[in-house]
Amino acid sequence: MTRGSRLTSEDLEEIRERAEKATDGYWTADTETWPGNDNLQHWVSYIDNHGSDGLCAAARSDDATFIAHAREDIPKLLAEIERLNDRLRDVEILYNECSTELDSYYK
Repeated sequence: MTRGSRLTSEDLEEIRERAEKATDGYWTADTETWPGNDNLQHWVSYIDNHGSDGLCAAARSDDATFIAHAREDIPKLLAEIERLNDRLRDVEILYNECSTELDSYYK
């Protein structure tokens, strides 16, 4: 998919599958920097019923925060897209019904 192109149902399904396969639990970005690697100092970790562990490291704190929030943000965005697509289908049905009725009225 290129930037600015429309998401297809296949694109959305692939995104949903990636989100569902990602590590469960609450993801968090550490606020402290970790020494030893100047490029990757900001850890993203997950917390679940069994404890916590690191998922990945990022060069910038803002990137780590973005990654950590993706665990909750992506499913929310997918649900909102689904809701809006359902609403759009309803509007299209109503439009087609009204258009047909108006066409028959003005003939």
